[in-house]
Amino acid sequence: MVPGPRREDVEPWVNAARNERDPYEKAWFLMEATYGLRPENQQAHLRRRNLQFNPATGKPIRIVANGTEENFKKDSNVIAAFPQEVADAVEAWLRIHPNASPEAWLFPWRDSERKVHPNLQATYRTIRAMRRRFHKRWNLRYLESKMMRKFVKGVLIDSRMPEPLKSYWQGHLPNRTNMDAVYGVKSWEESFTAQLSYVPAGPLGVFGTIQKTGDIPAELATLWKKFHDKEIDAADFANELKALDRRQVTVTFVGP
Repeated sequence: MVPGPRREDVEPWVNAARNERDPYEKAWFLMEATYGLRPENQQAHLRRRNLQFNPATGKPIRIVANGTEENFKKDSNVIAAFPQEVADAVEAWLRIHPNASPEAWLFPWRDSERKVHPNLQATYRTIRAMRRRFHKRWNLRYLESKMMRKFVKGVLIDSRMPEPLKSYWQGHLPNRTNMDAVYGVKSWEESFTAQLSYVPAGPLGVFGTIQKTGDIPAELATLWKKFHDKEIDAADFANELKALDRRQVTVTFVGP
């Protein structure tokens, strides 16, 4: 299990990303917390062609990106499977992505009004501004992206995912003493399956999730989780509930 402080710091960001209604930001922050990629010189360099899809369903299922070809800061590759949660978020964003070209940036440049400029690459400045807005909107303790990298690294170590699978997942250079990395004795398909065998829900699987039926507002799900986790008492829950639209919903909580 991830040490307490890192988990306590990261979990509110994950909950916020799960409840985010903006498809771009939902996909961005779930991917960041799942892989720990460097925002401006890895994640922002991804293009639509770096995604691979299930031929039967059309759903995105993994990333394959060559660090040299995509001009990452280092020549390390990103070769990682999509947990279901990330696949759903990326699929939702792709449905409204303004540029369907394989060469299009996966996360293009956006201005302060969230208008997407599909032919421009996101930059350090625009990513940082988005991060600031996200943390203020959700009333989060501010975290730099390096905290996500540390979190992901800790979960993968705890899962005992071996090299080079762990390095591929995080976009790191595998140790050159690893024979699978040097000679490529395993197929990519085997690598994706093996990765998910260690973290079926990805690193975010260490946190509880909410499964819902019916039309449940994200605010109500968040409120119930605070009560369930004993962050508020019954009286506070009742008072806050009065401020929300009341709907008939069924909520099932699933532990990590």
